[in-house]
Amino acid sequence: MMTRQKPTRADQPKTDTMASPMFSRRRVLIGGGVVAVGAFLGGVFAEPVVSGVLPAPTATPTPTAKVAMRTFISTKLTTPKISVIKRGRTAPALLFVEPQVESFHGLIMRQSGEPVWIEPTGVTVTDLRVQTYSGKPVLTYWTGKSTGGHGLGKGVILDTAYRPVATVSAGNGLEADLHEFNLTAKGTALIVAYPVVKADLTALGGPADGYIYNCQVQEIDVATGAVLLDWSAMDHIELSETYLTLTTDPKANGKTASTAFDPYHLNAVDADGDALLVSARHTHTVYRIDRSAGDVRWRFGGRKSDITVAPDAVFAWQHDVRRQADGTIMLFDDHLYTGQTNGVSRGMTFVVDDTARTSTLKRAYAYDGCHRRTHGLREFCLGARRGNGRRAGAGQRRKCPGDIRRRIGLTQGIGFRRAGRLGQ
Repeated sequence: MMTRQKPTRADQPKTDTMASPMFSRRRVLIGGGVVAVGAFLGGVFAEPVVSGVLPAPTATPTPTAKVAMRTFISTKLTTPKISVIKRGRTAPALLFVEPQVESFHGLIMRQSGEPVWIEPTGVTVTDLRVQTYSGKPVLTYWTGKSTGGHGLGKGVILDTAYRPVATVSAGNGLEADLHEFNLTAKGTALIVAYPVVKADLTALGGPADGYIYNCQVQEIDVATGAVLLDWSAMDHIELSETYLTLTTDPKANGKTASTAFDPYHLNAVDADGDALLVSARHTHTVYRIDRSAGDVRWRFGGRKSDITVAPDAVFAWQHDVRRQADGTIMLFDDHLYTGQTNGVSRGMTFVVDDTARTSTLKRAYAYDGCHRRTHGLREFCLGARRGNGRRAGAGQRRKCPGDIRRRIGLTQGIGFRRAGRLGQ
């Protein structure tokens, strides 16, 4: 195992012997100072080690006239410029973010905003995080084409030296969506797909021969690619549960395959024992489904909720639903949809009693009454939207009971789609 090395001066480079031939070697990044992309060792990210080997990336994100990107002398890779406002001490950690300029980028950075790893090929990246596969820590993300609020792509798994371990594609002729690439303790991956299918939309005031995105959940064996579960939303969720209307977006009115309506918009799937938690943003509902048969065990939130929800705990247009180790359910309550609903976005933690079919709001995190937020940030952050559309302006690092210790944002561009944290 390679030992940690202290940062080396740019004029005295050392070679990183753990570099991967397929993914860019950790390198010196010279911009407003000397920064090195560090190695991921033993489950934690090491302090930066300088590499004198500087292979060109296979694709280069190109700075545009609209957004000033941070550039470096020693590599063609670029990152958006990051602003950090520090208001107190935080524990050492790395942040995993997906800054969006024109497309989503993959970036691991320190809490100071300095880059540690930049996805080297320039592809679109979402859901960047550290997970566990075969008992070992791995870096995972989705990559592919982002289109119309969803995506067509695959999941990628890298080892601690950034070498490829596996790629996971959807089965049965589908392509994996950008919202979710979730590894489980069973050696499987949970993904979502958005196939376009025909549907009768007369109940919603649309055509009998209309088109919708029929969101599907698949559980796939990573080693073999076998599809263990293929769950269809339209087989279990009534169209009447949606809060979206056919007139909300003329480009998604359901009249043609190219303007398919999105009644469900599945955006999170999490393992929950012999069940799965499935978030459908456009029905304002978390569904707990049988992991084998696919039957819906209960609905939490929305028009047909089986679980009681207090008036001050109602959520809408939610993202990132997760079952926590203590049994609580955490989600990001987006709450805003232009022309549909308005309200303060927040992170929420619930205690849900499956037997009594009740819920209790244990904790909520909001930021300055901001009304416009997006996908939310795992466990410790809130994403702020400023302006119209799905735009995340900043991440907030909090220390309980809710004081903000660090505010991180883009100086220009759309913002962070999602962020995660790994303690060091």
